[in-house]
Amino acid sequence: MNAGKEPSSDDECARRAAFARALARAIARIDRRSVAIRSDLNKAETARAAAERARLFVASAAAAPRGTRVLVTLDWAGGKPEPIEMPLDPSKGAGEQLAAIFRRARRLATGAATSRERLRKTEVAGDGLRELALALAAEEVDIASLEVRRERGDRWVLQDHQLRYLPAARSFLFVLDPMSVPGFWSSLTEADQSMLDRTLASQVHPQDIFDRTLQQMIAMGSRPGKSRLTVAISKTDLVENTKLFDGRRDDEQWARWWLADRLGLTRDVTDSVS
Repeated sequence: MNAGKEPSSDDECARRAAFARALARAIARIDRRSVAIRSDLNKAETARAAAERARLFVASAAAAPRGTRVLVTLDWAGGKPEPIEMPLDPSKGAGEQLAAIFRRARRLATGAATSRERLRKTEVAGDGLRELALALAAEEVDIASLEVRRERGDRWVLQDHQLRYLPAARSFLFVLDPMSVPGFWSSLTEADQSMLDRTLASQVHPQDIFDRTLQQMIAMGSRPGKSRLTVAISKTDLVENTKLFDGRRDDEQWARWWLADRLGLTRDVTDSVS
């Protein structure tokens, strides 16, 4: 190829295909990591619940001789006494077995906060990769603007020099996390709130992100008024079973209504839903 010669369409397709495969592998790794972290968090919650239940048997365990196969006590959680049982290993002392349950719960609880933060960062990275994949598939950006570098084996970071393509861009994708909007939480029932983990929500209001991004685009010479902006609602897999999603329809009109009426976002954002 001669110096300065423009790449052919075949070269362009090959670069896009190679980039898409690399993105798919990175997304798969991110998804596997997310599943593993969620599994750890589920184990921690199961251990916590087991420890809470085991506390009911402390008095019974103190009086149980070695060789006891079942502890029996009364549970008053429902307002009246209900007999409950806890099977034991007769080769070990009852107190010893309860202590092991409490130790496991404490050990897993210690790592749970770190796991939740890891999960949040992992999902943020996954959202970024999927956004990149969507842009690549739609061929709405020049492949040169998607040059990336690998960091620590699984993170893709856009190079700073890519910002030079911003003024020429005509399509933008804004990924909105509904869990980061205060109106989302205030509209939930107590039961629905208890089902969700607030630590998974972005800590910045999407309206602030939208406004700052829009200002940066204008400052760099982009023309938002002549560009197409699409808003994608993320984390629907986490919130779709709440009452806030009752009557959900997969169409633009319902999404706009939901973002404006239920979450209280401005028309700058909601009118961009497509």
